[in-house]
Amino acid sequence: SAAIAGTKISPDFGSQNIVTTGTLGSGNIEISGTLPVLSFTDTNSNPDYQVKNSDGTFLIRDTVNNADRFQIGTDGTVDVTGNLDVGAGVDVTGNITATGTVTASHSTFGNLTAQGLTLSNTNASINFTDTNDNPDYVLGADGGVLKITDSTNNADRFVVNTDGHIDIG
Repeated sequence: SAAIAGTKISPDFGSQNIVTTGTLGSGNIEISGTLPVLSFTDTNSNPDYQVKNSDGTFLIRDTVNNADRFQIGTDGTVDVTGNLDVGAGVDVTGNITATGTVTASHSTFGNLTAQGLTLSNTNASINFTDTNDNPDYVLGADGGVLKITDSTNNADRFVVNTDGHIDIG
């Protein structure tokens, strides 16, 4: 409970913890060590977080749920665990690769613009779901056959067959 006053003090507290109820202020704060960590503990509710440098990877970790939430790898790759909500748009100059389902709706995405769009999968398809009305449609490639299918009534409406002839249903 001793007070330290003055402008030219260089204390070395050794391995002791420094506790304050006030604000820690500085032009620069450096945390150094083999795996430096800055912990944020919310005493009123969960979760608590750590910001750390883990072998060169910048990491934000939810310590209560034992889960990495955001990380930037040494190669510049950014991983976000969970949902990523972007309010002002996403501009991508490289390729986008999705291993799951890509969902876009007018109210949340606006317009999806791409110089090229490739769907690669067995039976690749795009689903068009009108939340206000039926029927809904699927545009897909199935065994080399291009189809527009009324998914509400499970009926092929337009089919381009492998030999080039077209069926309109």
